[in-house]
Amino acid sequence: MKKIIFSMLLLGLFKSAFALGVNEWNLAKPQLDKCEVLQSKQHNLCLADEYRAVDLKLNNLYKKLYSALADPKLLQKSQKDWLKFRDSHCEFSIGTIAGYEHSYAVNACLIDLTEKRILDIQSVWVCNGCPEFNPEIYKNGKWQ
Repeated sequence: MKKIIFSMLLLGLFKSAFALGVNEWNLAKPQLDKCEVLQSKQHNLCLADEYRAVDLKLNNLYKKLYSALADPKLLQKSQKDWLKFRDSHCEFSIGTIAGYEHSYAVNACLIDLTEKRILDIQSVWVCNGCPEFNPEIYKNGKWQ
């Protein structure tokens, strides 16, 4: 009986999470919506431009955090590992999609994961006391 109740409870949680919809978890949705109104070739070019903008944002954020850390070695390792994950995840999630849809899917995946990485890196700043920041860059809770 306990197993049945637990299974029903778990199923209800999954249904609730799924009811949120895929777009709730897709951080590329604003860029996809922006580029959606264009024709296929322009659509892909637009999405590629959107990815470049998000990637630039991540790179700038990474450089800022890198210079602010007292010891950035773990950030470097984390970023290298994340890049490997990003590439393999997008390759896996796109699967056998080909043609026009392939570049669309690649850029959508890259945007989504890059936006999520930006949130991950931003969360380090709100972590009180971890990791140790370079005191010349970050003093009394403020960026210098």
